[in-house]
Amino acid sequence: MNFRRFALPAVVATAVAVLPAAVTAPTAAAVDSFTCKTTAPIFEARTGGGLHIHYHEEPETGQNVWGNNAGIGNGWPASTYAGPGGKVYYINSAGEVHQQIWLGTGWDKNGESTKIDTSDSWKIYNTDPAYRQRLTIDARGDFYYVDAAGALRMKRYNQTSNSWAEWYLDGGWNQYDAIVAAGEGVLWARTPAGDVYRFRYHAPSQRWVSRSGKLATGWNAHSTLFSPGGDIVYGIHAQYRTVWWYRWIDSEQRFATGSGAQPAGTNWAADSATTTAAPDTCAVTGVTNPAIPAAASEPTAKPSLLRSTTTGNLHYSYVDNAKSLVHGEITDLSGTTPNGFETRTGYSSFTGALTTGENENGMIRVYGPGTDSNVHGFLRNSPGVWNPHADFGGYMVSAPQFVRTANKIQTMVAIDSSGALWLRQQRVLNGGFPSWRRPGGAAPVAPGSKDFTAYAQGDTIVLVVRNADGRQCKAGITDLVQTAWQCTTTNGFTSAAAVVALPNNVVQLFARKSDGTVHTVQTTSSGTIPDTWTAVPGSLPSGVTAVGAPSALLAPQGTVQLAVRGDDGFVYRTGQVASAGTAWHPWTEVTNYADETVVDPAVSPAGDTWVIAFRTPGGVPKLLRWVAAASAAARSATATDGAGEFVDVPLQG
Repeated sequence: MNFRRFALPAVVATAVAVLPAAVTAPTAAAVDSFTCKTTAPIFEARTGGGLHIHYHEEPETGQNVWGNNAGIGNGWPASTYAGPGGKVYYINSAGEVHQQIWLGTGWDKNGESTKIDTSDSWKIYNTDPAYRQRLTIDARGDFYYVDAAGALRMKRYNQTSNSWAEWYLDGGWNQYDAIVAAGEGVLWARTPAGDVYRFRYHAPSQRWVSRSGKLATGWNAHSTLFSPGGDIVYGIHAQYRTVWWYRWIDSEQRFATGSGAQPAGTNWAADSATTTAAPDTCAVTGVTNPAIPAAASEPTAKPSLLRSTTTGNLHYSYVDNAKSLVHGEITDLSGTTPNGFETRTGYSSFTGALTTGENENGMIRVYGPGTDSNVHGFLRNSPGVWNPHADFGGYMVSAPQFVRTANKIQTMVAIDSSGALWLRQQRVLNGGFPSWRRPGGAAPVAPGSKDFTAYAQGDTIVLVVRNADGRQCKAGITDLVQTAWQCTTTNGFTSAAAVVALPNNVVQLFARKSDGTVHTVQTTSSGTIPDTWTAVPGSLPSGVTAVGAPSALLAPQGTVQLAVRGDDGFVYRTGQVASAGTAWHPWTEVTNYADETVVDPAVSPAGDTWVIAFRTPGGVPKLLRWVAAASAAARSATATDGAGEFVDVPLQG
């Protein structure tokens, strides 16, 4: 196969009056290199069922130079789409997908098609003309399409196993009447008003790498859009039956010389129904894609605890010694009925840190990072009914965290190796999670950051991140727009902050410093983190210092409670004597030194009390329930900290 390599001069041409207008940009000195095969095969399905092939000899410049036009088939529907490697697909009226392979001079298997999907899920792209340009195939062979609900989805066909995989990428794409893939994951989308936008999706990491603003207007003059790849898009003018060529140089944010300047072709057939180009004809070289970071092992990560808002039960999840996800629903805190756990199968390479989220309808999701730096997990539709393992991609250095805001929408948050925040946010209640995207607004935190805590204040997602230099930094995200980071001048922190929400929008933070002490501060009512932190009152037993990340909560009785792992391998707890008081109980080991822990403790409200969870060196999950002494006399006489004691909640695996 012959290739030609080109470097376009940095000149922007304006469109002639009859053409859609291209958005111009300042001239730049740099050039953008890309490769094209000798010719661009363009397949045209006509209304009578005939399939024609055209060869554009100058796909790299848009000059009006063409090879021969030839008829190569009959009985082809308007729903015909070209893929890479000579593959051409059509969808029949039953919604079945068929594949044929064009060899350049004829069809493979003498033109016999291979049926690759017998479902009727594709039917709308044959029967409804409005949907025919809402399906496109990129240079990798991935099918991108807008479904009847307006969701953008991607499907990939595996030739070996004759199977499909599917991803939900985004919602709200019913605002576009045409999409066209102009490279691997590069999507151009047009509104009925003729406005054109460009997106780039990186399928391996499931990230929206870029979501450009409006590139051009007036493209509703084109009846058909198609692409040979390389960020080149052709449009067939509905009135003049001319072919127009556009090339976007993303590295310079401008259209290339000749874009929309003169017809690339004329006298296009009036009975043309669909036109589609081989998407692997051209390609941009040197595109920077997300890099896979080294996976961080989190062997001391705390268990994940979530109290259900629908049942009140406690969901307890952890990663076992075989790196599998284990989940239990704690239905009985009283100790009369053992609570069971089950190990999820299908993925066993978790690195230790999990997060649990709950839909408004009670569906439970448990996710965590894997050794491939992607986010993996499982969705539970109802007790005992789990979906298969799901890979959420990401290429993240942090563990993900679920946040459920006041509007009951769930968002998954994670941090990449540059310190940038990424989100997967439900578009609707109880819906799926579109692909990762960056919030708009502020800059990322400093590189190296990965320890963070995410929580909700109303409909805002708030993040407190331990920066690379050991400071605590805070930002909010509302409607996918991030505020600027506010960082303390105080540094030396070695853990993420535990967060407790107090009245009047005040939040109390707890974080461990490099000397092994836990410090705390309360934000102002406006949300600012003060620079002055103070050590939590009291001290651990002589010779013991805190390690790992502390956990804290506002107990049902209104007191702030705190738990931390000591360097001696035991869990210690302290807390306020009275709600909003300044007196704190002495630090106390929670099991009377009966059970060590190999992970940081997790805490959660549960019923009318609160609990602490951890795992022993043997991998046994533990759950301790706080029981307050019945009377003041009993509290002072029997409890080691003068307030009550912890009892085991029976668990069985």
